[in-house]
Amino acid sequence: MSVNIDPTGPSFGESRQITSEDVNVEHLLDVFTTLDPDSVRVWLICGYFMEHLFWYKKRLTILKPKIEGLPDAHPAKPSCLFVLAQLFDSVVQ
Repeated sequence: MSVNIDPTGPSFGESRQITSEDVNVEHLLDVFTTLDPDSVRVWLICGYFMEHLFWYKKRLTILKPKIEGLPDAHPAKPSCLFVLAQLFDSVVQ
């Protein structure tokens, strides 16, 4: 059995919190964006969720393909792509 010791990584308690809260929110956003992909409100909430990840729990999100697949004319696409880029950059660093 090996243990990954990374002082910059989340502790067990933080990982459990990520699993219990953020994955549920991410799943709901995934469902809502599937049911109504034209809703600006749902996509704005998606952007706020990714900002939350950027500031508090840096990790990648499963919403990337959905955001990239939005029509170019969708009003929320630029802001969602911007926050996704920030989140991606913060996870990679």
